[in-house]
Amino acid sequence: MSGYSMDLSKFAKDFTRITQKTIPDKAGDASFKVAAMTINDAIKKVPKAPFDEGHLRASQFINLISGQKLGVELGFNIEYAAKWHELPKEKSNKIAWTTKGSGSKYLSSKLAMYKDKYIKFLASMIHA
Repeated sequence: MSGYSMDLSKFAKDFTRITQKTIPDKAGDASFKVAAMTINDAIKKVPKAPFDEGHLRASQFINLISGQKLGVELGFNIEYAAKWHELPKEKSNKIAWTTKGSGSKYLSSKLAMYKDKYIKFLASMIHA
C-alpha cells in the first residue's frame, strides 16, 4: 500500500456515539408527532370520537413513556372514553350519534387505517 493512509477509529467512535443519540432523539420526536396525528385523525376522520362539544375530545393526551425515547401513550382521558371506544360495532351502528360520523373504535381504527402514512412520516423524520 502506498500513498495515503488514515486512521478512522476516532471517526467511527464519534459516529457511533452521535448516531446512538441522534437517531433515538429524532425517532422520539417523530413518535410524539405521529401520536398527535393519530389523535387528530381520531377527531376528524370517520369513525370520529363522539361529542364534539364536551369533555371527551378535550381530554386528549399524549405522554412520553418514562425512560423510553420511542415510547408514547395516547388517548382520551375521561371516564366514559373507553365505554364509547369499546362499544361493539352492532351497538355503535344503532346509536343516534349527535356528531355525524362518530362511532366506536375511533382511536384504534386509525392505527390500522393510516399505518402506512404514520410509518412513512416516522421514516421521513428520522431520515431528515
